[in-house]
Amino acid sequence: ALDMALTPEQRVNREITRVLDHDRYAALSGVAQLGEIRVERGVPTAYTNFRDIVIGYEYVQTLTDAEIRGLFIHELYHPTYMHVPNYLWMYKINPKLANMVWDYRINGQIVAENRVDGFAKLPDGALYDSKYDGMLEGEIWKLLYEEQEEGGAGGVPNNEQGGLDEHDVEAFEKLSEEEQRELTNDIQEAIRQGLLAAEKSGKAGNKTLE
Repeated sequence: ALDMALTPEQRVNREITRVLDHDRYAALSGVAQLGEIRVERGVPTAYTNFRDIVIGYEYVQTLTDAEIRGLFIHELYHPTYMHVPNYLWMYKINPKLANMVWDYRINGQIVAENRVDGFAKLPDGALYDSKYDGMLEGEIWKLLYEEQEEGGAGGVPNNEQGGLDEHDVEAFEKLSEEEQRELTNDIQEAIRQGLLAAEKSGKAGNKTLE
């Protein structure tokens, strides 16, 4: 249910705590501390620059608690899966297709992980198709790229933004080579630290990160 007694910021903070307390997601704690997590007015849904996460103030008011959790996990998985820099080549070829590939990969994982207990749910508009379940980014890219080459819609969403969130790849591209390396190293270290902390607390439930 929507909880109107709390501000959007308070609700987001509460659900972040619930996610990082959960056995399945405790290992994401390192990535969650990489940068800032903010709630801002005027942001249509949410976006990440692979360090910071910004969630729309008005958007939060349309989401259930489980959907806030799903959105937060989605944003954390972008850096966790190293979509930038490892799959930056996709973005350079076709930005819209790259965004779709990354989202299909992440959302398939979130749906699979939460199928039994329903802890986290994808908000409406999230790109999900069961035919991509269990596929890695390269496999999804190949299928979508071929569909597009054949002139099909390739599952391109109707909304201009293309799915659940925006990926601020330009922010990464504007960094110097040294800064890009530094962010990449920071992400890898954050993943390691999160796994270590989760193991120490007996909450190493997410095998995706290893």
